[in-house]
Amino acid sequence: MEVNDGQLRGVDWASEKHDVLIEDPAGQELLAETLVHDEDGVSALCAALVCFDVEVVAIERPDGLLVDRLLEAGVRVLALHPNQVKAARDRFRASGGKSDQLDRFVLCELARTTAIASGCWSPSQTTPRRCERWSGPGGLGRCSAGPGGFALWRLLRSMGIACDVVAPSLVAVRAGDRVRTDRRDAKKLVTLYRGGLLRFLAPPTPETEGLRDLLRGRDDIRCARTAARQRISKELLRHALIFGEGKKSWTKPHLAWVHRQRLGDPLAHAALEQMLIHLDGIDRQLATLDARLEQIARDARWGWQVDRLRAFRALHTLTALGLIAELGDFARFGHPRELASWLGITPSEYSSGEQQHRGDITKSGNRQARRLLVQAARHYRHAPRRPGRAGTQRPCVASADPTVPATAPSRPAGQALHRRDRRRRPRTGGVPLGRDDRATRARGDPRRLSNPTPPDRRSGDRR
Repeated sequence: MEVNDGQLRGVDWASEKHDVLIEDPAGQELLAETLVHDEDGVSALCAALVCFDVEVVAIERPDGLLVDRLLEAGVRVLALHPNQVKAARDRFRASGGKSDQLDRFVLCELARTTAIASGCWSPSQTTPRRCERWSGPGGLGRCSAGPGGFALWRLLRSMGIACDVVAPSLVAVRAGDRVRTDRRDAKKLVTLYRGGLLRFLAPPTPETEGLRDLLRGRDDIRCARTAARQRISKELLRHALIFGEGKKSWTKPHLAWVHRQRLGDPLAHAALEQMLIHLDGIDRQLATLDARLEQIARDARWGWQVDRLRAFRALHTLTALGLIAELGDFARFGHPRELASWLGITPSEYSSGEQQHRGDITKSGNRQARRLLVQAARHYRHAPRRPGRAGTQRPCVASADPTVPATAPSRPAGQALHRRDRRRRPRTGGVPLGRDDRATRARGDPRRLSNPTPPDRRSGDRR
C-alpha cells in the first residue's frame, strides 16, 4: 500500500512492552501491534518508522532508551505528560476504563493536533543538545540552586552559555503569593533578573567541592563517634558502673577501664561488646581519614593556603582545610564585612528612625564555616603560651613551597587579640569575633589567601 507523507504514531510506553499505533494524516490506521521492550523490539520499532515514513511519535516518557533510539532514527518525539493523556481519554471512549490500546490511540490522536505537536523534540535536540538553541552570542541562562548540585551549571558553561546560579533564600517572595509552580518560578526569575533584584552564588570548582564533601563526611563520622560514645556511657551508667580514676572521659585510662568492665547479664555484656566494636571501627575510620587529609594539606594545590591559615592561632590543618573548602575563593570578598555577612556573624538589626535595635547574629550564612571560625576564635580568650617555656613552643609551619622556609608563627597578633577579648568579653555567650588592625597587619590580610605567590618579606608581612 502506498503511504502518504507525514505519518503519525502513538506509543503507549511500558517497562516490558510497547503498544504501537501508526495512522496517516486522515486518521486511517496503518499498523497496530505490541512489541517487547528489548534490543530486537526497539530495532523493529525503528524499522517500522522507516517503512511508514513516520514524522512524529507521541509517547508518555521524556527520556530513556526508546526516546534516544527514536531521536537517532531521525523522528520527532512528542513527550506528553500522563495527565494530558488522562484528560483526553473521555473524548475517545464510550465507557469508563483504561487499556493500552486506548492509550496508544489517544496518543496518536494528540499527535495530530498542531498545537501540541509544535513542542516536539527534533532529532538534533538530544539530551545534552536540547540547550544548543540557547548557546552562541547572547546566550543567557538563570537557574535556581537545588539538590542536584552544580551539574547543570557546569553543563551549560561547557556549552558556552552564560549561566548564573541564584540562591533560593534570596529570591523575593510577594506577600500573599501561595501558588508555586516551576513555570511561575521560571517567569519570576526572568522578571527579577531584568530588574536587577537577584543575588548570584559563586559555584565551587569540582576540586573544592570534592574537598568539601570529604570534610563534611569526616564531620558526620565525628558525630557518629560522639553518639557511639554516649551509648556506651549510658549503658555502663544503667549498670551502676562509673569511672572514678580520672576527671576526663575517653582518654587512654578511661578506654582501658571501659574494656575491663564485665556486665552481669550475658546479653547485656554482648550488647556492650558490639558497641565497643562499633566505636573501634569509627576510630579507625577517623584515623585513616585524618591521615589522608594531612596528605591533602601538604599537596601543592592546597598547601600554600593551609600554610597561611595555620599562621593564625587555633587554626590547624583540619580547620584550615575546612575553611578553604567552605569559603572557596577568598578573593570574591572585597572587604572583611562582606565575609562576616556571608558567614552570618553580623548582628541582626531592627531599626526605625533614630531608634536602633540590634540582636543576635543573623546565622544566615554557611553553617559549617561559621562553626569552624567561632570555635577557632574562642581560643583567643586564653592567654597565648610563652615561647620561652619548655614544651610550649608551637611547632613551625611547614610550607608547601620549597622556596619558602618553614617559619614559626609570631605571637604579637595572638597577644593583641587576647587583650582585646579580655577588655570586651561579653557577659553572655556570644561570638568572640572582632577586627583588629594590628593583628591583621601582623598575620597578613586573609584576602591574600587567593594569591598563590609567597608574601614579600621586605614589606614586613609575616606568614
